[in-house]
Amino acid sequence: MGTEKGLIGFQLFLMEICSYLEIRAQSGNELISYVEVPLYTNIDGLLSGLLEVRDYLIEKKPDVVCVTETKLREEVQISFKDQGYVWRRDRKGKAGGGVLIIVRDNIYIEEIEYGDNAAEIASITIRTNGRERRKIIVTYIPPRTNAWGQAEHQEIQREMLTSLGNMLRKDKKILLLGDFNCKNINWEVMEVGENGGQWGEELLQMAMVNTLDQWTNEYTRFRGEEEPAMLDLVFTKKPEPRPVITHLSPIGKSDHVVVEIELENWTEIKRNEEHRKGRLNHAKSNFDGLSKFFDSIKWKDAMTDKTAQEKYDFFLEKYHEGVHKYVPLYKVRESKHAWFNIRCAAAKKERNAAWRKLRKQRNERNRAVYQGKK
Repeated sequence: MGTEKGLIGFQLFLMEICSYLEIRAQSGNELISYVEVPLYTNIDGLLSGLLEVRDYLIEKKPDVVCVTETKLREEVQISFKDQGYVWRRDRKGKAGGGVLIIVRDNIYIEEIEYGDNAAEIASITIRTNGRERRKIIVTYIPPRTNAWGQAEHQEIQREMLTSLGNMLRKDKKILLLGDFNCKNINWEVMEVGENGGQWGEELLQMAMVNTLDQWTNEYTRFRGEEEPAMLDLVFTKKPEPRPVITHLSPIGKSDHVVVEIELENWTEIKRNEEHRKGRLNHAKSNFDGLSKFFDSIKWKDAMTDKTAQEKYDFFLEKYHEGVHKYVPLYKVRESKHAWFNIRCAAAKKERNAAWRKLRKQRNERNRAVYQGKK
């Protein structure tokens, strides 16, 4: 019986795939969703900020979220099943680092790519308004610490540049986000400062060769008494116009801001919020009932003296009859998040206000008020 169930399920799966492809070919853009305002941050450990990330997903409803320094190990499983799907690239061989992309489940993704070897890079390719390809890339370059030998760290930088070069040359529409740990480049005049070093020269060269514009012009990391730094960068490829960039307060224990990016032509977008409605849920099929239904049909008698077309029409008729009776449709469930209420929204508003005040005037009083709101 198990083998029969598997065979029937596989046959139904193939038929549904054919049906889906036929619908998609006929409907053109209707099954394609387009991306609106993405969010980015260096979270400094995803697990400690997991609930707050869910808050952002519920409150802001971004279509794409890019995260660096997730600090996840391979055996740690996370899910945002109510908000979207997750693609991640964990660090190999050492703790820390890692990148992750969360994409809402109504977004049609054409391609997923990851960095080679030690390059902490994840990339998705979607369709933008007008059916143009848009590649979204997130990357993380660790700072030079005792955890890395000099040669090892330089090799990571080279592998990152090589992987990015391969990804960037494929598409005209690019959104490159990440913590590049390079704070000594003057992006307005495209010059490396005194302490920019070889990494600064190579990063600037990568941007120039790939005709990228860098749009971050404010500090993105505020760590205690240290001088603020602009480590998190936002690149697009020329001639794309300047995006609207908004800095929000950090998540969890992170000292990096949350960056909200809005690109031109991303506001008028087509949606497919009920992309599962009307789709067959084969996992919930009544296989026993379906098997008995097909067994009850006298196939030999029914096919006698019929042309090939008549046999095919009869088979489809019985197939659809069986599916209608024993294979249910997906049920689109409304997500309920009672815990994210007016009090939560008010608390976040107060924290953002405290954060803006701290950014304008960095003193102990404002820092204590902000820490009390975290």
